[in-house]
Amino acid sequence: MSILNKDLAIDVIFDPQKSKETVFSINGGAYYKNGGLFCDHTTDDYIKLRDNPELFSWRLVTTPDSTTEKFWATTSTVKLCSASSGTVTMTGFSIYVNGVLDDPIVAGKENEIVGIATSSFTYAAIEIGKGLHGSISTFQVFKSVMDTNSMLNKYQAREYKEFLTSTRILDVDGRDGIIGNRLEGDIVGSELITNGSFTGSATGWVLGSGFTYNNNAIDSVTGTGLDQNGILGADKYYLVTFELSNSSAGVMRVELGTTTSGTYGTDGVHSVIKISNGTDFKVNCLGSYVGTIDNVSVIELIPAVTNTSVVSVRDGSIRANYYNESAKLDCGNYDDLTGDKTFIAWIKPYSFGETTAGRIFNNGKADFFVNDANDTIGFSSNASLQVNSASNSIVLGLWHLAIVTRTSAGITNFYVNGILSGSADQDSGTPAAGTTNIIIGDRDADDRGFYGLINQNRIENSILTAQEAMQVFTSERGQYSV
Repeated sequence: MSILNKDLAIDVIFDPQKSKETVFSINGGAYYKNGGLFCDHTTDDYIKLRDNPELFSWRLVTTPDSTTEKFWATTSTVKLCSASSGTVTMTGFSIYVNGVLDDPIVAGKENEIVGIATSSFTYAAIEIGKGLHGSISTFQVFKSVMDTNSMLNKYQAREYKEFLTSTRILDVDGRDGIIGNRLEGDIVGSELITNGSFTGSATGWVLGSGFTYNNNAIDSVTGTGLDQNGILGADKYYLVTFELSNSSAGVMRVELGTTTSGTYGTDGVHSVIKISNGTDFKVNCLGSYVGTIDNVSVIELIPAVTNTSVVSVRDGSIRANYYNESAKLDCGNYDDLTGDKTFIAWIKPYSFGETTAGRIFNNGKADFFVNDANDTIGFSSNASLQVNSASNSIVLGLWHLAIVTRTSAGITNFYVNGILSGSADQDSGTPAAGTTNIIIGDRDADDRGFYGLINQNRIENSILTAQEAMQVFTSERGQYSV
């Protein structure tokens, strides 16, 4: 039965045997496969149903080859459900696509189309698939008029749906009321120190007095410094693990720059998470620890977001509100934002922000912002050369999906609500390594505040295609009423 939990007048099962109760005839080259009806002709391929109940509400799930297609129609009194350039219409019905009123369909993807009657009429029969190039997996007619909330059915989840990738390096969200990076604690790159099983030469290590090699470990007799110099990044977040054995006296600690851990003096595997304030890593036995040190590992982690005055508000769902010049999110500096990158954010600016150039993302070099010069979004790869989206592409007080793709050579494209905006392949300068942490809603100097709402802030370690930019928009637009 229906996932909408409503009584059905018709529920077509697209199967050679099971369809016989509802289907009067199958015509032309139309055929059933894997629970779907497949058609590929402007007039000949279709099925005709046996019954003609009153059409209070109906539901169709289709995967069309293009955004201009015909899906089904009534005969005698002809009412045609069709799409032209993505827009679905049928006289006498309000149309919901993927849970959103008048949403466009997407070619090559499964789309749910629901109609709610705005007037009544009589007709002779229902024909499904005539004029369709693609497939249909569901066709249902309901015994009553469905309410708007019911029309969201399984696509109600689309209010919180997100276009997912495997290359994401930042994912700051506030829809659950907790503003933070959902990738917090994930590993950045590979282990920085992997030769913790010492082999007798231990490349990269500097052994201070009191340390000796012992097969695959290091023995300490009141040793001082066992160092890896220049391996860390200042103000970065690290997980350090190490194993102690044969502990007989004293304690030791690890040091990241001059940031120190607690002290350890018992056998076992130990771990500590610290932010480094320098570049050198040290195992310091404090002139007292006697024992064996092994399996030292240092891994960089994505840090927690530091929130300054950014609050959650409810605007359809929960958003992050950058309401004054001090509001920002500090996401750390675990990536310098060079290389191929895609920057994604849903934005609802109330003004163009502080100095009319409120920042969406900034790390001192990579710079993504709203710009009152011709009402655009702007981008720079090196805090010098600037490029922009199309004039008047940003309207204050409205939600926009703002996407920037930027290659390692600085070639930049803007997408606003899934559509290329401005000239293709603009040169935003050679990407330069960031000089500050990654900041959302401002820059490090606190003088370019964004005024408005920002949500679903993401950075991808790859270039999204034009099709993927549109998929982000179509997947997520429902919750923003765009």
